[in-house]
Formats: sequence, C-alpha cells, structure tokens
Amino acid sequence: IGLLPLLIALLVSPARAARGEIRPPDGGILVGNYLPAPATGTYTVVLLHGLASTKDEWRPMAEVLQTAGCGMLAMDLRGHGVSTRGFNRTLDYRYFLRGGQDWARMVADMAIVVDWLEQNGVPRRRIVVGGASLGANVALNAFSRDRALAAAILLSPGLDYAGVTTEAAAASAKGRRVVMAAS
Repeated sequence: IGLLPLLIALLVSPARAARGEIRPPDGGILVGNYLPAPATGTYTVVLLHGLASTKDEWRPMAEVLQTAGCGMLAMDLRGHGVSTRGFNRTLDYRYFLRGGQDWARMVADMAIVVDWLEQNGVPRRRIVVGGASLGANVALNAFSRDRALAAAILLSPGLDYAGVTTEAAAASAKGRRVVMAAS
C-alpha cells in the first residue's frame, strides 16, 4: 500500500465496520471492528493496536484495505478499549502484572480470533496478522504458532513488551512472509 492511498484514507470517511464480539474460554468479550473482504479469495488483515491504545487507531486503514480489496478486523486487545468486561472481573492493562497471564493470554486470544474468522468464511491461508508495538509482538507470536496464516505485518515490534517476547517467535517465523518496519 503506497503513501498516496494512505493519505487519501486519512482525508475521507472510513468504510463502515460492523462490531464483532469474540468470546475466549475465560469468559471475556473481545471486541473488534470487522469489514469483510469485498470479494472471496482476497486477504483479511487482523490489526492489533499498541499498549494503551484501541482498535480505533486502525480506522484510517479500513478505507485503504477495502480499496486494495482486503477485509479487516481491528481488535481491542484484552484489557484495552471495550475488551475489558466479562472476565469475572473488569480488566485494565494498567493493572496487569509484568509477564503475567493476562499478557500471555493476548497471544492465545489471537488463535480464537483467527478461528472466528475461519468460522465466518475466511480461510486461514487468507488471513494476515499485524500490529503496532505491543500488538506487533502479539501478532508475531500468533503467526509463529499458526503455520497456515498468510503473513505478518509488524510495526515497531520490540524484544519484550510486558513479557510478550519476540526472539523465539521471530526464529520460528524464519522463511515465512513477514514485513517489519520500525522507527
């Protein structure tokens, strides 16, 4: 996707996404904005935000991806945005313990998100996972665990965000389609 379509997307109203709710086994509710691909056989991109952000940071990308013929699912990670309720307690990332189970469950949540897309007609081989900052770390870990996924797009991943590390995941993704950019 070039710079011009991105700039155009920032200036026009984004495509209208439907709210999707996905329920992980621990009883929570993960919330995302879902735009199906306009045609079968194209890619759907799962986008994860950075620490202390929400799915809405990806709103400008909706138009760009739709113009490119792709679908999009922008998720609020657990403990962020509106993915904070139904976990037998209200989750808030600010109170997660470094390296604790809530951070690790974000990676497990991605497998559930991919399953949800597959149940809604998107083949795994047509799913691209991506994210920024913490979301990039989560996406890379999910990508390394699921060999059927098409690709990963990582913006400013780190070696360790709150215990979500990338060294082993990067090694296991070797030879696969990964685009990484950092500033």
